[in-house]
Amino acid sequence: MLAKSLRRCLRAGWIALLLVAVAGCSDSDLDEIGPQGPNGEQGDQGPHGPQGPGDGETPPGDGTPPSDGTPPGSGTPPGGGTPPGGGTPPGGGTPPGSGTPPGGGTPPGSGTPPGGGTPPGGGTPPGGGTPPGGGTPPGGGTPPGGGTPPGGGTPPGGGTPPPEKIPEKVQLSGQITYDRVPAVEWWQDIGGGRRRLRTKLDYDQTSRQPVRGMRVEAIDARNAALAQTVTDESGRYTLQVPSMTQMTLRVSAQLKGDTQEGARWDFVVRNNVSDEYAADPKTAPMYVMNGSGFDSGAANSVHDLHAASGWTGDKYDGTKRVAPPFAILDTIYLAVQRMLEMDKNRKFDSFIIYWSPQNRVADCKEDGQVCHAKGEMSGAPAYVSHGGLGAGMYLVGKEDVETMEYTEAVLLHEWTHYFEHFASRSDSIGGAHSFGNNLDMRVAFGEGLANALSSIFRNDPKHLRPMGKQQAEGPPGYSVIEPRPTDPKTWYGESAVHNALYRFYSSMPEKTWPGIYQTLVSKEYRETPAFTSLHSFATELRKRLDAADQAKLDTILDSATQVKGSILDAYGTKQARPTEIKEADKDWVLPIYTELKVGTPLNVCATKKLDSDKKSLNKLSNHRYLRFNIPTAGRYRLTIKNDTDTTVQPSIRALKQGKSIWGRSAARPGPLQIDSALEVGNYVAAVTQGRWPEEDTNDKCFNITLTQQ
Repeated sequence: MLAKSLRRCLRAGWIALLLVAVAGCSDSDLDEIGPQGPNGEQGDQGPHGPQGPGDGETPPGDGTPPSDGTPPGSGTPPGGGTPPGGGTPPGGGTPPGSGTPPGGGTPPGSGTPPGGGTPPGGGTPPGGGTPPGGGTPPGGGTPPGGGTPPGGGTPPGGGTPPPEKIPEKVQLSGQITYDRVPAVEWWQDIGGGRRRLRTKLDYDQTSRQPVRGMRVEAIDARNAALAQTVTDESGRYTLQVPSMTQMTLRVSAQLKGDTQEGARWDFVVRNNVSDEYAADPKTAPMYVMNGSGFDSGAANSVHDLHAASGWTGDKYDGTKRVAPPFAILDTIYLAVQRMLEMDKNRKFDSFIIYWSPQNRVADCKEDGQVCHAKGEMSGAPAYVSHGGLGAGMYLVGKEDVETMEYTEAVLLHEWTHYFEHFASRSDSIGGAHSFGNNLDMRVAFGEGLANALSSIFRNDPKHLRPMGKQQAEGPPGYSVIEPRPTDPKTWYGESAVHNALYRFYSSMPEKTWPGIYQTLVSKEYRETPAFTSLHSFATELRKRLDAADQAKLDTILDSATQVKGSILDAYGTKQARPTEIKEADKDWVLPIYTELKVGTPLNVCATKKLDSDKKSLNKLSNHRYLRFNIPTAGRYRLTIKNDTDTTVQPSIRALKQGKSIWGRSAARPGPLQIDSALEVGNYVAAVTQGRWPEEDTNDKCFNITLTQQ
């Protein structure tokens, strides 16, 4: 690149500015990514752009030098010309009409004969010649107004014109790009003629992609912004900056923008492994990419920046691993655009994504903020935290373990959880989940929806997750459109939910995607009296479909989840026993909600027996769902106890149209009593054991009463 820059500068012939051109046209290396921000590769730049000096212009030093038309040393030598007092006296010279007449002159043969002329001693006698005071009298010579007449001398356009005025502003433009590395499946040789299917990051297929919708600034030597803008769909930008000024280009890992229709968004990637995060997560350093310094010059110029992956062939070079924050935000950009297709004035809540090359899954026993500041993530490689100081999305970045910057499917899955929280509704209790689990229906719907929307955003049913040594030992991918034979085909199965939703979407995206989106953000779904589940979502979705699409949805729901659309309601009141549940276990599952009546005692039990995971407490029937109606506003008392089992430690969460009413747990084994004012309306609640160690696999039963005071 340096040679190219030299050739360009030399070709212009601008020898006097060669050093400036070399400094401006050079590339720069990348500095370490960190709180101060990484540096990016700087493409062809320098002060000379499309409007700068080019072939055919006269470089300084050629042509007419400054000031004079006649170069030094040329013209009449010193002392030359008519000597002082010389020249013709006033009135002298041949008078008018005098001189040799036509045909006059000395006739042939005339003139001074041989030997003629002035004889020796002749000529002007001593003292003769011009008398004193003769010659050109004072004031003689070239009369006033003589010499070169006006307009004479070097004609117009000749010589060196005055230098052009340097413009106050010049234009910088260019393209910002980053390295994207695709995830692919591959067959790994494991010896003995055997192979196994794996997922990896394929660095050989790395491509340059535009950095879209992110902030670009010109920064002066004092670190002050001279101008800023946002890159377009192609990653291009244009800035108007002061001319002849030293500056640097800076690109921030911040996806921020708005539209004329009123939409706005603000997503930023910050470094959680920092002192600033430990003090206050919101002040954690934002990642930025800095180019090398240059002089803006006197003409428009082009400056490109590129964020490299940092991959060297067998490992990452940490000083050049610049791309991750920009890859993360460019994936989110895709989701934002899909949402804006449906809602042009959508206002997104601002959101922070925390990423660090040190982030990894670890069994951290300390406070979450303390763990995150050390790069230790508890339980999962990617998750969204909605509460507390450290609210945001957390992503791993530790090479040879797992990195998330290029795992688009997981990124958009987690982004969906963010979207549910601020624009839709989610009652999910979170926790560990995997295919094959019989999940709490709130968890199953939330995770299945996130998988489906991740594929909808990308228009790709495949989900790939690279990890391990050199990011090449990930498990085989899965497709949300293909049912998994070993997974429960029910409303409490994650894969069943994503299969149903994506199959419905892919049947006719131009019709089904609007229906899915509009249901998610609708007041009716957000304020449904039931918990969020496949039943409550599908009930509202059906209302937005014509008869043909309702029939299509009903067929898919029945085959994928054993939910009958024709008899559907938000509570799943008429839900039949799924084939996966034995008749003897039916009462653990159905009815989905048990009705609690004011003044009437109720007994329900929670169990761990329906799933192999005995630790997470987010599986089928770990929580039992209640529904109740308050006919008269007033104060009520809820009591939960078990007089015969001293290990019972009740915990309950109650909602009214999605708003939390109760969220209480007994401090120790024994009864739980809650007194509160309740408004008229329908409520739902989930009751479980507050402290339920993994080794305790006994069922927990609760005697519940609700009375008006």
